[in-house]
Amino acid sequence: MQGQNTRSYLLDIYATPGTPVGRIRVEAQLKAATWLVAPLEVRVLETRVPRLPNGSGSAAGPNVAAPASAPALMQLQRYPGGLLPQVPGSILRFSDVAQRNAAEDMLVAGQQKSALGVLVWSPIRWRMVGAEWYLRVRDLLNG
Repeated sequence: MQGQNTRSYLLDIYATPGTPVGRIRVEAQLKAATWLVAPLEVRVLETRVPRLPNGSGSAAGPNVAAPASAPALMQLQRYPGGLLPQVPGSILRFSDVAQRNAAEDMLVAGQQKSALGVLVWSPIRWRMVGAEWYLRVRDLLNG
């Protein structure tokens, strides 16, 4: 965006199906004049994300000026109606990754028959709990 002088980077880590459950250490390194190192600890959970069925469709992400939670809200609004999540056709921006991750969350929610009711997944309810509302949804989903 014009006039922007801050850069954000998204680190997307994929754990293969055979990855053991537990904590792992990751070190992110970025070269910007000097090397910047960020040690991280990542939790690998038991939750397994099913594959999206063929023909589920792709969807364009929200406008770049939309809030960061907009891609998750797009997926969440589909869930109570039993609609399959839609993933972006390509992963080019943060919102595409967020939309893909939210689509995977909805697939996991569909596997948990007793976990969450339609009222829990109400988009109106979750918009009321602050800027990071979707993190609370994910906490419920992952126990």
